[in-house]
Amino acid sequence: MNPKLQQLVQHISFLHYDMNAQLTKAQQQLFVDDLPLKQTMVLDYIHKHKACTMGELADFMETSASAVSQIIGRLEKERYVQRQINPKNRREIMVLLDLAGERYFAREQEINTLIINKIYSKMPIEDLEKLNEILTQLHQIVEETNLHDLEQN
Repeated sequence: MNPKLQQLVQHISFLHYDMNAQLTKAQQQLFVDDLPLKQTMVLDYIHKHKACTMGELADFMETSASAVSQIIGRLEKERYVQRQINPKNRREIMVLLDLAGERYFAREQEINTLIINKIYSKMPIEDLEKLNEILTQLHQIVEETNLHDLEQN
């Protein structure tokens, strides 16, 4: 392996990890909601899809429907989500954001805007566009690579 390539990738990985860790800590300090990771993942999925079934959540979380039901139960108790019967299929339960869930994502948007204004706005837009282009290329390569079958050569 090319030592320069290895050193460069290690440095990029370090910078990326360190920056994300610092931003995550800052976001967590600004958030009032202190939700466990699994609950946050469920909320993010529901927010992205607007509404989903318990089965879709179980598939996404790669877990059982009963495990998802427990997570939804906790979120429902705190009014982050609500369950509704699907009017198109009355045997199906849909999960949607409730009041606390809507407030959660409104606060997330406020925090993201704050981070953009305090950090990203200090860089020229052209540099951010180039960074976006490079990360998009790298993301596409990762998506096209079967990471489960990586072999050490």
